[in-house]
Formats: sequence, structure tokens, C-alpha cells
Amino acid sequence: MTNMQDVKSWSARHWRRIFLGMAAFLGVVALWFGGNPNPWSDPEHLAKVDVELDQNTRADLERELRTLARVAGITAPVALNKPFDPVKLNIHIVRGDLDGRDKLQDGDARYDAGWDVLLLSTRVVRPMVPGLEYANVHLSTDPQESLIAQTWFQFVVLHELGHRTLHRYVAVAKDVAEQQADKFAFEHLAELQVEQAGKGDDPNLFSPQLIAGLPPADRRIAVTASTLTMLSVGLQFSDVAFSTFFSDPAHDAFVKRFVPYLTELLLRTTTFQARTIVQLALAYLDRVRLTGESVVAEIHLSRPIGKLFYENGQVIVVADDKELNWARIDLPSPPYKTSAEGTGPAVIDVASWTKGNPPAPAEAEPSHEPPDPQELTRMLMETSGKAPAGVEFPRCDDVQSVPAEGSSLLLGFYCNFGLFGARYDTNAKTLSGLHQFNWTQKFLEQPGAVFPANGDASKGWLVIDTASDGKHDQEFALKLYELGQSPPKLVNEEPLVADTIPNGTSALDWFRISHPPVLSCDRLSANLITCLDYIDARFFFDVEHGVTLAVVYPASAYIAGAGEGRFIFYVPGGYHVFLIQLGVR
Repeated sequence: MTNMQDVKSWSARHWRRIFLGMAAFLGVVALWFGGNPNPWSDPEHLAKVDVELDQNTRADLERELRTLARVAGITAPVALNKPFDPVKLNIHIVRGDLDGRDKLQDGDARYDAGWDVLLLSTRVVRPMVPGLEYANVHLSTDPQESLIAQTWFQFVVLHELGHRTLHRYVAVAKDVAEQQADKFAFEHLAELQVEQAGKGDDPNLFSPQLIAGLPPADRRIAVTASTLTMLSVGLQFSDVAFSTFFSDPAHDAFVKRFVPYLTELLLRTTTFQARTIVQLALAYLDRVRLTGESVVAEIHLSRPIGKLFYENGQVIVVADDKELNWARIDLPSPPYKTSAEGTGPAVIDVASWTKGNPPAPAEAEPSHEPPDPQELTRMLMETSGKAPAGVEFPRCDDVQSVPAEGSSLLLGFYCNFGLFGARYDTNAKTLSGLHQFNWTQKFLEQPGAVFPANGDASKGWLVIDTASDGKHDQEFALKLYELGQSPPKLVNEEPLVADTIPNGTSALDWFRISHPPVLSCDRLSANLITCLDYIDARFFFDVEHGVTLAVVYPASAYIAGAGEGRFIFYVPGGYHVFLIQLGVR
């Protein structure tokens, strides 16, 4: 009985799909031969919607579109911004101010199965996307030179060609159709990137030499994983109308959309190298997820950021242009609203700018400065009279301070011969109340920072980064200790992306760096510390409660305080600014 029911159920589903497919096909035929002509055959319609292309741009686009069509298995000739031809692949670059069925958001694309045309907005074709370097972000002012922009264009076109190939005559649920088109795009994009390897700079964030030596199937998987990592950050700050955190009823946010596909690829790897690259990509996408959990608003700018600062509940942005255009933006306050679709953070669009004479940030109040590490090392040597036993070149690598009474500062400093707290007189340039914390040699073998407690130099906190450029023989993590006890008490730790690499290998084998990972920490308030690992992310720690309040990825993004436990992060030259609220995770 059960088998017969299964057969009937399968048969019903099978015939329903055939019926829906035939209905879609007959609908297209009816539109083509009936009294409702295809508007893309009308030169007057094309004149209203198509973007004018100069001869060189048209030639470059046609060449790349032909390549993408070939990779996707489409043999039809490409017709770019030309009247509809039923035997060709009809593609149009359309304006951003259209309405109705032709309307596209900036950075969007759509395959219209009814008319059999592929529509691309200009910001898909020529997006401005930040390029990433180790510990730095820059924006390519020439989209032709941006590998991320080129890769995003290729992915979007292949995604829409996937819809044309898979869904032209087949009715499929929207979420399933999007997943199938994504998979189609990435599988063919990987083929293209492997095919083009060696013809220019490799776009991968992970070791291109290692990827080149993988078996073909694993090489395609590794390229896909690297590409997804690259896009997850590039799109975060680009000039398209949606960011990595954006979602709508038709499209999930970047991480939710692509993590299942990466997980599927992980199961298909046959070498530990490919498996590691996919695991690294998954770890980085998890950083994007964690960052998105703290984002409560996005600011989308129509001009690139030159300078940015916060003042009295507003963000002032000075554009990176010769005319010194600037804008003043009111930040939202709790309770925070979601986007218009109700699926993500609220979006604030900024298109109105004031030309010339931008405001300047208020001058910071004078503050007392701690001694630099070299001066502090000299003062310590003078106090003790000699270098510590067994230390040939004593040095202090990091000095943290908190204001005390009068002109004094409480200092915490991390040296290669111990962890210390002290009081520093900024007028007399002298140390007093020197306190050496209990420590073990392992603390001094990794980058770290000591933060004094308020009002007491004999207490404090220690952050160390256990990642190194040596062999992976211990957990790579950021660890927060409470000092003043014996021994120091571990109160929090955050595993680092570098912990994903296999035991016995070095970070230098997997990341584009030529020196040890770098840790940089700052004290933002009495109980708030921020630390960044340059090949990972920025972390916000509440030292009083020993908890992580937020993660901001990538580490190279700039931050600025916005009051009430809020921060904004951005990159110079980028088009998106993000507001995070600490502790909302």
C-alpha cells in the first residue's frame, strides 16, 4: 500500500511539474505570437531604458559576456542593448531610475523569463568595491582594476544565466530557484577562474600557490571558498544598494545564503589543503555573521567617504572628492527599527550633500600622555639598576594608561621580562608604586597588553594573542585574564580564525602575511577594551564581566565612538557605514 501511495504521489508531482512547465512555455509563445509584443523589440523602449555605451565599453562587455555565456554552456550569440532576437542571448544594461517591470535597484540584476531578457544595473557592471590588503583597506578608483568588482560581475551574470538555463520553462519555489542559481554560478565561476589562473593577479585571499597544486575538483572548491571570503567583505562597503548584511523576501543575507553551499563543498573535498581552505572560509563568514548580529543600522552613501566623525548624535561625512561635499546624518536611537522588508537592520540612504566648507571635528581636550615603550624601558632599567637576569635586550612593547588624580596616570605595561603596573607623574616624568604581576614565561612569548584597574595599579587585566607564525601546536585564541591574583585568572577567550589551520602548520602557509600576526589593543572606557588581530577581527571586551560584547570584521575597518555603547565602522573610500550597539548579541 505504501509503495502504491508513493508511486501515486510521485506521479502527481511529476505531472504537475510538466503541466507548469508547459504552461510557462505556452505563455511565452502566446506573448511572442499574440497581440502583446515584446517591448524589448521596440527601439523607442530601448532608448528610454538602456544605458548608452561607448565603443570601447561595449566591446569589453561583449567580450566578457561571451566568455561567461560559453562557460555556462550557452551557445547563442550575445546581443547587448539591441532589439530582441529570439535566437540570441539578449542582455541589457539599464538605467537606475526606471519604474514598473523594468525597475532595478543599483547593484541588482534580473532574468525576465517572460521576455527572455537579462537586465543588469550599471553598478553590477561597474561597481566600486574596496580591495583588501593585510591590515589595510583601499578602494580601487578604476573598476577595471578591481578583482573583487570583476568577480562580483561574473557571479551576478552567471547567477542570472543559471535562472535562464534552469528556470526558463520550469516553475520552482523562489528560495529553491535562488539556491540553484547560486550553485550554478559558483560552479561555473570556479571553472572560469581556474581557466584564467596565471593570466593576472590571483584574486584569492588564501595561498594561490597552494591552490594551484590541488587536484582539479579540489582546486575549483578552493577557488570558490576564497572567492566567497573575498566577496563577503568587498560587498560590505561597495556602492551597490545592498550590503553583506542585507536580506529581503527573495534573498537571504550573505552568510545564510552561502554557508550551506560551502558546507556542502567541504564534504566534497579530497585533500586536507582544500578542506582547510573551505574551513577558513566558513570561519571568516562566521565573523561576518557575528558582526551582523550587532549591526542596528546601515548608512548608504551616494559618494565615497573621505573623512568621518561623530558629533552630538550625528555622523558627519566628508566625501572623497575635489568639491568637498559633506553630509550630516542623524543616527537612530533605541528601540531600533528594521529595514522596510523587516528582515535586516534599518537602512538610511544619503543622497543629499552640501558643497564646500565642511565642518571640522571638535578639538579633543588636552590629555596626559604616557611614556612611549622605549622611554618606559629606560625608566625601568634606571629603577632596577640592571637588566633582568637572562634578558639580553629588555624591552616593553605595549603601554596602556588610565587617568588618576591630578597629572598622574595609572600604567599597565607588557615587557619581555614581566608584566607591570605603576603610577606615572606626567609632569615629573617619574614612576612610583611599581608592581610586578605574577606571570609565567608563556605569557611573555605572545603579543599582549596589560590594562590597569581604575585607582589601583596592583590590579588589572591582561589580553594575550596566542597565534603566531610558528607551527600550530596550541590553541590560537585571544585570552583575557584578571591580574592581581596568583596565578592570573582566565575570564574569557575567543578562538581565532587562525585556529582553523591544521596542527603542525604555520599561519604563513595559509595567509598572505610575511610576519607574525599582530595584536593591537586600546582602552575605550573604564571597563571596555577593544583588541584587533589583523588577520581576524576587532573584539570588544567588557572586562568587568569578562564577556565579549561585539565582533567587527574585517579588522582593518575604522571605528568611531557614537555614545551610549554605540560605535560606527567604515572604510575610507567606501559607501556604507554601519552602526553597532554593544551587547545586543
